Amino acid sequence: MNEYSADTKRCTKCGESKLNDAFAKDKNRRDGLQPWCRVCHGKNRAERYWGDEVHRAKQREHWREYHSRPEVQARKNQQKRENTRTERERARDTIATAVKRGKIPPASTLACLNCGHQATQYHHFRGYERQHWRDVIPLCRECHGKEHWNNGQPTFPILESVA
Repeated sequence: MNEYSADTKRCTKCGESKLNDAFAKDKNRRDGLQPWCRVCHGKNRAERYWGDEVHRAKQREHWREYHSRPEVQARKNQQKRENTRTERERARDTIATAVKRGKIPPASTLACLNCGHQATQYHHFRGYERQHWRDVIPLCRECHGKEHWNNGQPTFPILESVA
């Protein structure tokens, strides 16, 4: 705020004195605040939108025109492609996030459940469906590879007891 600001200001719409936090900023005004409080401004926008069918129709038309532009369509399609991730990728990201947040220890701090060597990866032994994203066991790289090359059938006795 600048030198003209005080702790309170009077809303020119409702006439109430309110704390400066009740007003949105406006750098073009001397006190740096809009003349109407946020509540009055919100009510006015709602009345303008819902009370004026012509205004609503103009806004809808503007939205349609904007979203039909080729550059906007291209950006939306790019976002869709980026958000199209496989269940496997999502499951792996869920585990990575859990490790990062400290919910589960890093696989490298655990022993492989098959051979006892240092684990390097988590294995989604129940598959990649959403309900099984957190169902993992630590395995070393070699044992993890064997598990995936066995057509999804458990190769380790420990897996039957966990499943």
